[in-house]
Amino acid sequence: TSPFLDGTTRGEGYLRYADLNNDGKITSVDRTIIGSPLPKFTYGFNTSLEFYNIRLSIQAVGSYGSNIYNLNNMYDYYTGQASNNVRRKAVYEAWTPDNPTAMMPGFGKLSSLEQTSNTSLFVEDGSYLQIKNVSLSYLLEFRRKAAKIIKSVDFGLSCGNLYTFTKYSGWTPRTRNT
Repeated sequence: TSPFLDGTTRGEGYLRYADLNNDGKITSVDRTIIGSPLPKFTYGFNTSLEFYNIRLSIQAVGSYGSNIYNLNNMYDYYTGQASNNVRRKAVYEAWTPDNPTAMMPGFGKLSSLEQTSNTSLFVEDGSYLQIKNVSLSYLLEFRRKAAKIIKSVDFGLSCGNLYTFTKYSGWTPRTRNT
């Protein structure tokens, strides 16, 4: 059994809450801060490689050590009667008698009160590395007569926000702070 937010106890398959003050009840006193949305550090780098008249430039940014409360998951993992959009993880990694160590609660065992309560189940690592820009260009230089009018032409391709490496399951781990 596990204690619930209203002080009652529940059977297996429900979310478990930590009784931090060991009084046998789950109350507002048992709340605690889990992580920080502020990263431990942010970083970025630019590089440019040239070979004859060909140039490759790459720009990347990232952050490390933040925790993000994924509010979308709070609704997408709810398997109650009114849910139309349930994440795959909530179905395939849910508690069952055959899977008693699952992190997700069993079907129908996440109440509407638990759905709207903050819990560590929805806190995720917000670290990321994002490839912001990659550009490839070729410099065509003119000689002799044409060089009086046009000395060179630079042809290029550029791609922005190419890829983000992260474990965060939401849209983007970039917050206003990073």
